[in-house]
Amino acid sequence: LVCVPKDAEKAVAGRASEKALTKAISEEHTRHTGEMDKALDDFREKAANMADDQDGDEGKKAKKPTKEGMLRENLKDMRDAMRDEHDMHRAKTLAIFRSFKPSEDKAFDRKPHLKALRDEHDAYEKATNEHLDAFEDRMTKKDAIDGDNDEATDWITQKLDDAQRGHKKSVTRIAKAMCKDAFGEEDQADE
Repeated sequence: LVCVPKDAEKAVAGRASEKALTKAISEEHTRHTGEMDKALDDFREKAANMADDQDGDEGKKAKKPTKEGMLRENLKDMRDAMRDEHDMHRAKTLAIFRSFKPSEDKAFDRKPHLKALRDEHDAYEKATNEHLDAFEDRMTKKDAIDGDNDEATDWITQKLDDAQRGHKKSVTRIAKAMCKDAFGEEDQADE
């Protein structure tokens, strides 16, 4: 048997809620990254099939969309899917932060942390949209429409990965700051 002081019990319980918070954040970011990758993979598949859609029934009088028109439509679909995923990610992350309960006997104001989280999501979405704008510019140039666009899709994949990685670090930092405020822990001075 081990005698554990009540303060230590609260610290252990607090650490459990902090671990649950960081685990939920990590799982949500994994889900979000997978959905963003899926939207990009769907675009790649559609872009690869554009040439196949252009071939075929040339005897029909129905006007077929141009490669550029198809590309713009595929880009719009990808952008819409990513925008929807950003909305879902924001909602789920905010729900995770709101469900955090540090202790029953202590009043805790999570509003500043939720505001910081919203600001981080705004910055992340803005960065993603800027990368998508640059990607769209690259893709709609004549040589990209007619040729191989793997270089541009590799570029956007790297940019989105970098943005997602930075976003996850920022959200984790906000979560740690919220836990620190909730449990009233002070940084220990180095001896």
